[in-house]
Amino acid sequence: MKQFKMIGGTILALLMAGCSDDMIENQGVPPVSGEEIAFGVHSDNFNVPESRTIYEIPEGETVTNYTKLNIAWVPDKDNVRVYCSESPKGFEWADYVVREDKETSKNYLAKKKDTGVRWGDVSKDHHFYAFYPTERIVSGLENGTTITANIPTAQEGGAYVRPAETEQNIGNIMLPAHWGLIRPNMTFAMMGGKGTWAKGTDKNVTLDFKPLVSVVDVVINGPQDGSVNIYYVSVRSKNNPIVGNFTYNVATGAFSGMEDQVSGDNNIATINCTYMDNGIPTPVVLKAGEVLTLKFFLLPRNINASDLSVSVTLDGGRTLTQNLVPEGSNKPDQDLVQGMITRVVTPKVVYPKTSNWMSEIGDDVLFTGLSLPGSKHSYTGDLYQSAYFPVKKVL
Repeated sequence: MKQFKMIGGTILALLMAGCSDDMIENQGVPPVSGEEIAFGVHSDNFNVPESRTIYEIPEGETVTNYTKLNIAWVPDKDNVRVYCSESPKGFEWADYVVREDKETSKNYLAKKKDTGVRWGDVSKDHHFYAFYPTERIVSGLENGTTITANIPTAQEGGAYVRPAETEQNIGNIMLPAHWGLIRPNMTFAMMGGKGTWAKGTDKNVTLDFKPLVSVVDVVINGPQDGSVNIYYVSVRSKNNPIVGNFTYNVATGAFSGMEDQVSGDNNIATINCTYMDNGIPTPVVLKAGEVLTLKFFLLPRNINASDLSVSVTLDGGRTLTQNLVPEGSNKPDQDLVQGMITRVVTPKVVYPKTSNWMSEIGDDVLFTGLSLPGSKHSYTGDLYQSAYFPVKKVL
């Protein structure tokens, strides 16, 4: 079978399961016990090419004002695990990689080892559970419906796209003039998937994915004049862990296993903004009028905005820090909602007057919660559906 889609740089994607062309040629044919299963997929939007699962801006919206992000797959790079309790012993789970049918340009899942998930007693309904990506799995989804995964502190992204004088088409989105970005590492954009096969129907199965983690989309405005060198950007929590391990029951949708107390570095997520330029580590240079955008992936839990701050580290370790809800502010507190994106826009960056760690960017940071609807874009005929994040602005 061959079909599905994903998202990265700004959106992420989903999967389909792997076998040969049987899914296309044998539609309408009932399965046989012991045969391998063909999967189709649908994802809810969290969408950018040249990276893993990627983000894409929906048609009619832009990077500056989007209300949702589509999710698309990257063939030969995105990997998922699928589990079915009704399958015969030894064939209940398997890992799959996304592939693309060159003739139809459709994506599908291909098994990574010699065997994939197989049909059990076809006189009974089958229930399927999946997780993206396999790289984040600590354990699970082999003999049950729970999975333990990890979100690290260091969330190194993909390539740096420099700001340009004119609008840039970077494959999955149009990047506005003077906007740069560090592509996110989409293996942190974790998703859970489910699907059900009813007895008596054909052998194809569609998996429906949805985003799990919370995302902070940070937009950094360059200085009033001149330029600044940006080495690191981080998101920190005062009181609660925002990275580390978590356990997710794909069948019930319940989360557990997240620490409640801050210990070590479980309250900070960082992105290194240096990149190799002719073999030399080089910081991102942000000039007046330019913008840098980058994304952080946090534990799948609701988080109070008042608990979070964003920091930008410049030359000499000088760091500018801004609370999402400034202390003493009369702005209402908001939750970063599990499975949704929150956008934080900084004022223009200004070099601190000393080399000490600073906490001074200003109180006019915009806090925008992006809530994304459930499943949109159903592509009939190829068993692929796109996923997306809803968006709700909160000033």
